[in-house]
Amino acid sequence: MKIAEILDRTSTLFIPNSQLRLTTPAGRQNQEADFLIFHQNKLGILKIDSGSSYPNATEDEMCQLFIDSGISLVKHYDATRCSEEPDLVVQEFLEILSHVQA
Repeated sequence: MKIAEILDRTSTLFIPNSQLRLTTPAGRQNQEADFLIFHQNKLGILKIDSGSSYPNATEDEMCQLFIDSGISLVKHYDATRCSEEPDLVVQEFLEILSHVQA
C-alpha cells in the first residue's frame, strides 16, 4: 500500500497486482506482478518479497522470461524495506529503470 501511495505522489503510471500472460517452457502462463510500472518509455516490475518468498532459481528464470518478453527491469524488494522505506524503494527503482537500456 505504501509503495502505491509513493508512486501516486510521483505521478508515475503503474498497475498494481497485475496478471501478465507470457510464454514459458511449459507453455502460456499467467504470472502476477506486484507493480507493473511505466517510466520514461520503459516497463518495469517491482516485486515485493515476504521473508518466505525471496527469489530462487525458478523465480530468477521467470524474471528472465519477463525481460525476454520486453520488460526492461524486474527488481525484488523485501517487504519490510517497502514498509519502512517506501520513498527510498520507489526512488531507487525509478532511478535504476531510467538507466536501463531500452
